[in-house]
Amino acid sequence: MQSDKNKSTVASRNHGRSDSPKPPEGDPATFTNDTPTPHFQRVAKRAFDIFAATLGLCVFSPMFLLVSIAIKLDSRGPIFSPQVRHGYDNQKIPVLRFRSTTMENMDGFIQTARKRSSATRVGRVLRRTGVDQLPQLINVLRGDMSIVGPRPYRIFPGKILEEQIPRNLSRHRATPGITGWAQVNGYWSENDSFKAMQRRIEHDLYYIDNWSFVLDMKIILMTLVSKKAYGQTGDRRSG
Repeated sequence: MQSDKNKSTVASRNHGRSDSPKPPEGDPATFTNDTPTPHFQRVAKRAFDIFAATLGLCVFSPMFLLVSIAIKLDSRGPIFSPQVRHGYDNQKIPVLRFRSTTMENMDGFIQTARKRSSATRVGRVLRRTGVDQLPQLINVLRGDMSIVGPRPYRIFPGKILEEQIPRNLSRHRATPGITGWAQVNGYWSENDSFKAMQRRIEHDLYYIDNWSFVLDMKIILMTLVSKKAYGQTGDRRSG
């Protein structure tokens, strides 16, 4: 009886207390929790993705045709350049994009691509305008990606980041997106410094923990009109 009474006393003292870590003071982007997104919200986000990707493919279908012809006329090689990335739950996914480099430089990770560009003439235009990312609408329809979410890293640098920034693994709790909170804040895929990569990951984690349809619409709007979203385009390779 005494033991039961002690247990009851402890339970009473701990009522309403959570064992989960509390968010630290300061930058909200530095904290992440593991609470999954409710099922209804996941379904709603997926429904929006299907609608937006279908609409986008219909609207941009003439551009797909023109870009495909331009790529074939500009240099030899395929129209698309699939790249293996980490997706949801750290699964490998083939991310599509229009080929923007020469055949000799389609494989391998080049972090300093802006300094030693291997882009074709058409490829430079595609990167500068972000048109090279449009085929990822197909990834969205397949369910590999979302319209908005953390941009997927390549496999090679991803392993490095997991060793140096453990929180990078938490990015895989969300489906990767064509655009994201990090990108519209100026942290595009091509970041030269470790600190810039760290800030990009922190922005991704902030998005995951604070996701809402309002935030998604804000990111989409900022992607269309904000100069920050394209501040480091031109020779993107890693995103």
